[in-house]
Amino acid sequence: MSTSNSSANLPVPDTKTGYESGGYSSDSGLPVADEKAIPQPEEEVRSITGLKWFIVMAALLSTAFLYAVDNTIVAVVIPNLTRDLGHVEKIPWLSVSFTLAGTICILPLSKLYTIFNTKWLYIFFLFLFLVGSALCGAANTMDAEIIGRALAGLGGNGLYVGLVSFISILTTGKERPIYLSFIGLVWGAGVVLGPIIGAGFHDLARHDGWRWGFYLNLFVGGACLPIFWWFLPSNNPRPNNNTPLSQIVLKEMDFLGTATSMGAFLTGIIALSFGGVDYAWDDGRIIACWTLCGLFIIAFALVEYFNVLTTPDNRIFPLHFLGQRGPLLVFLIMIVGGCGTFTTVYYVPLLFQFTRGDSATDAAVRLLPFIILLVAFTVMEGFYLSKIGYYTPTYIVGTALVLGGSIGMTQIDMNTSVAQIYGFEVLLGVGVGIFGQAGIAVVQGMVAPHEVGRAIGYMLVAQLGGLTIGLSTAGAIFVNNAKSGILRAIPGLPEEEVVRAISGASSELLKNVSEEELAKVLEAIVAAMAKTYWVPVAGGAGALLLSFALKWERLQLGQVAPGH
Repeated sequence: MSTSNSSANLPVPDTKTGYESGGYSSDSGLPVADEKAIPQPEEEVRSITGLKWFIVMAALLSTAFLYAVDNTIVAVVIPNLTRDLGHVEKIPWLSVSFTLAGTICILPLSKLYTIFNTKWLYIFFLFLFLVGSALCGAANTMDAEIIGRALAGLGGNGLYVGLVSFISILTTGKERPIYLSFIGLVWGAGVVLGPIIGAGFHDLARHDGWRWGFYLNLFVGGACLPIFWWFLPSNNPRPNNNTPLSQIVLKEMDFLGTATSMGAFLTGIIALSFGGVDYAWDDGRIIACWTLCGLFIIAFALVEYFNVLTTPDNRIFPLHFLGQRGPLLVFLIMIVGGCGTFTTVYYVPLLFQFTRGDSATDAAVRLLPFIILLVAFTVMEGFYLSKIGYYTPTYIVGTALVLGGSIGMTQIDMNTSVAQIYGFEVLLGVGVGIFGQAGIAVVQGMVAPHEVGRAIGYMLVAQLGGLTIGLSTAGAIFVNNAKSGILRAIPGLPEEEVVRAISGASSELLKNVSEEELAKVLEAIVAAMAKTYWVPVAGGAGALLLSFALKWERLQLGQVAPGH
């Protein structure tokens, strides 16, 4: 494998992917060959089988589960965590640092997997994730807790990128959509079980129970480490290249593109997370963040377009995909669809805690209709793509259901029945399950084989970027509307106390008001939650319109030409 080619891709099996026409999709920019001129393909064979395969996949998916749990476990432990560590004003950084550290590094992480041995890089990120988890559990100050969350977020995202890469390496093209769907399965399970696990540890040990929610990662991750060490196959992306890695890094890393992309993510996420929540939108600090974000985006676009201090093969973002119809559409659908995917995960439990007095555990159980259907339909979608392959209908149906369920959730109020909310959860769970994870598999059939790795990193940017933008926007909408609604209903309340109550920190606010005032407070909170669903409404509508522009064609993965 030559240096120029290998540097452009995450390590992937040497496969030929395409559509039923026999060649590549016309979206790839390559000519579609005549079917008769193509040699009869031979089936791919997986290199690991049997019990060893089961053990490796179980360990890989377990790390994805831990990362998913860490995304939501902090929500339920905030009251006890702030009781022990103080500094309630730093609460937003517990989630922002976790998201920020992983998201700003998504492009360089994808690039690193094209240079270093996939196995050892994956083990490194597992170690980093465990170090962050240990620091979170042992922290005696809020600053240490925030640093631990950042390390865990960076390590977790490295594990996620590595997991997608390994599935593309270890599976045959035909079965790849099925195994990619398993990521959605464990992710959904981890996200809903995060609050339950956190609440469970709190009930077992009320004083330091929140710490054991983080220590759990050490036990499970420690058990997986020997499996990765002994059973995970070593995968060198450039086996015949004897050039020192330091020279390869200096030659192939797009340092300017990395710096400008990280700057754009950093300033944009900070502006979305704190604008209108901790600082007014017209605050000089928020304006400065948005201004810097715009400048970084412009600089990044210019660096990538003109290949400044890099080459087309080595630039960190595959800009040419945006000029191809198929890859462009699935990228945009992943972003706008992802904007509303997990609004339900965060706000349905909160709704039941405020309006029904549910405990954190009971509130998380209320998510089961959404999660069970999301997981089931994600796996079914993987089998569908593997066996049938027509992906456009999955996008149209899935985005339409997300749009319908989200519109329903915008209409909730204090009188909305539990059955109605469950009905909206069903629509959202089925819809997200049908199309949410599809893009990572679909895009692999839209590009030439040597660009599959770049396509994976490209879609992960869309997936994680859309998720981050959506949750940050929904959070700002909720806090702003809930705070203003409560202060209108009960003038004179301390604004800081109102924000603490809304954010989930310990607060006596709801205990110190009259029954009539409490009703007004809850009405304001529920109305604010309903408004957060305009984010998935906008995302679902945009994704649905884009889905109709997709070609109606069958995705075919998993064929290798004889002698290839």
